[in-house]
Amino acid sequence: MKKSKRIAAVLLSAVMTASIISAFPASAATLGNETSSVTYNWEDQIISGDYQYINLEDGTVEITGYFGHEQEVSIPSTINGKKVTVIGEKSFAWQGIHKITLPEGITTIKYYAFSHNCLKNVQLPSTLRYIGDDAFSLNDIESLSFYDNVEYIGFGAFGGSNWQNNLPDGMTIIGKCLYRFTDRNNTIKDVVIPDGIVSISPEAFSNKMIQSVHIPDSVSKIGFSAFSYCTNLENVEISNNGYNIKEIGQYAFHETKWFNIKSDGLVYIGNVLYDVKGSLPEIDEFEIPEHTVSITPNAFSFSANFKIVIIPGSISEIAPYAFDGCALTKIVIREGVQKIDTSAFASSYNLEEITIPYSVKEIEDDAFQYQKNSTKIYGYENTVAEDFAIKNNLTFIPIGTSFELTDNKSNIKVSGIMPEIPELAVTNISNTIKNSIATYKIDLKKNGISVQPLNRVKILIPSNDSNCFIACIKANGSASIMNTEYFHGYYRFTANDVGTFAVIKKSTPGDVNKDGIVDVNDVTLLQMHIANKTDLNGLSLIEERDIVLFESIDMLKDNVLDILDVTELQLYIVSTK
Repeated sequence: MKKSKRIAAVLLSAVMTASIISAFPASAATLGNETSSVTYNWEDQIISGDYQYINLEDGTVEITGYFGHEQEVSIPSTINGKKVTVIGEKSFAWQGIHKITLPEGITTIKYYAFSHNCLKNVQLPSTLRYIGDDAFSLNDIESLSFYDNVEYIGFGAFGGSNWQNNLPDGMTIIGKCLYRFTDRNNTIKDVVIPDGIVSISPEAFSNKMIQSVHIPDSVSKIGFSAFSYCTNLENVEISNNGYNIKEIGQYAFHETKWFNIKSDGLVYIGNVLYDVKGSLPEIDEFEIPEHTVSITPNAFSFSANFKIVIIPGSISEIAPYAFDGCALTKIVIREGVQKIDTSAFASSYNLEEITIPYSVKEIEDDAFQYQKNSTKIYGYENTVAEDFAIKNNLTFIPIGTSFELTDNKSNIKVSGIMPEIPELAVTNISNTIKNSIATYKIDLKKNGISVQPLNRVKILIPSNDSNCFIACIKANGSASIMNTEYFHGYYRFTANDVGTFAVIKKSTPGDVNKDGIVDVNDVTLLQMHIANKTDLNGLSLIEERDIVLFESIDMLKDNVLDILDVTELQLYIVSTK
């Protein structure tokens, strides 16, 4: 299919989106290091036309490179049938691009993505939520248009542009993000951030003469050095005692009066362990309080004397350099932690053992830099913990085992990881879903008692019919479509848990009105449904609980009906003519 047709279809669908609002400064009278570096393996990269990309776990695409030579670039909404949701690091940097068209569907623009180009007018899509550090830096941007859905903007995202340099005094708010506070004459002393703001950008207030700031409870993230060197800042008021804040960047309140007058020890803002003042008492074991949701980078670095640290599962990521330079001999990480960031436990020269749960999916290469060669890793087989141990020539001691089980009667296969190998029980039950050809209740048991896996399980269900899909049947009778692949006579997919799954025959793709014909009438009906139109009785135009119908009109197979499905339906109709 020609690119021009795809772009035209996208533009046709875009007329249904909300109106764009312009960036605006808010006066103080009314208001009062983000993206980590990512390394991709070359074998993960795929080339399609002018674009290089990787497939993401959610079935969408991240563009990681551009090989074209055009000064005006229209990024496609899909590549090889998969939705483009992420613009990767440096992917379009230094390309001499004068105009960029960003399609609906993009949620994330990473570090340096469009830096060092010749962009003048930038229009952000309504789906965009995250803009990384320096994403549009060093361009000739004069105007910026956006929707109100942006939730985070990294350091210097629009740095060096005329647009940023000419911002008037007051607060510049982009979407739900307070991007910059400008006060050239240092006359504004008291600041009230408006309710609805969800993040404060890095260095937004840095080096200003403000004395007090009120932060609403809508704010969940405060960026790197957001208030650093605001030396007169003494009064920091945070609604709801700051308990809605989930992340605070390093040095956010560095060299403020507010921080300097704090007593030595742990400094919390809500449930965020912001920093450690002074030195903690010399103790053998220290357990981070269970209520802690995050630790600010460098919080404990070179200030802790304890030998054993226990990290609760309430913390999703262990921040960069959080325990750098601590004299640790043992680290225990509880289930729930997902990432151990760069140099989190660096310089732990006497480290003897680390316990890493299954929930950890990412460990930076230098997370435990300078540990002893004799350090032991306790973890689960076939996980990143074992991979990390092997890569660093460390002893790996398994605390769980992987399993692969087959039901002899149905030939259904289930694999995963548990402390002990369970038993597989499969029951063929009556079909309750329209068009279903088989329904199975899949259970894992130990000593006759149902048990749940420690991680996602892989399930293979045999079938001779390749024109089907798999749905998980919930206890309340509802169903959700699984992301399924048909391979060598099996439907294979992963699930958070075992349960009841139905093999369901597909219906005609795109037949929204179920008249057996796929045409413009189906497009119109889908558009009206997405626009929340109803029939004369006030009922929904499309019954989304009809799992067979939903699967046939969910053109992008992302379990959501939106304007992008309209675009794909239009393209499908064009391609079949």
